[in-house]
Amino acid sequence: MYLEHIQNYGLLPDLKLSEPRVSGESIDLAVKLIKSFADEDSIAGWDHTKHLPIKRATVFVFLPGLLEIQNVHKALRFPRGKPDSAKFNLDDLDECKRFNYNVIPLHSDLCMDDQMNIFSSPISTYGKNLF
Repeated sequence: MYLEHIQNYGLLPDLKLSEPRVSGESIDLAVKLIKSFADEDSIAGWDHTKHLPIKRATVFVFLPGLLEIQNVHKALRFPRGKPDSAKFNLDDLDECKRFNYNVIPLHSDLCMDDQMNIFSSPISTYGKNLF
């Protein structure tokens, strides 16, 4: 995907080298782009029983730290904000579960065994997202 394609998903976040950070606008754009790959995947074929594409892309998102990894993952799971778990079943509202996004965080502070999942073969109809 090229810059002119990314602009179709909204305004590009204002980036300043003097203020390195991942803004809320950047996180929103990252979530839109990840979801757009699922739309592209549907061209390859469709599993009508699961209502999902058969073959899904693996998306590698480079982020500067563990907090940013967690924030993007949370925004992908709950794009309208995390609801109150006392009032709602979070699994029902979790878009990673609903749309079969397999998110694998990669960071030196995380357990090596969990990070080794990047080498596993993707499950059919699941999108693999490495943060």
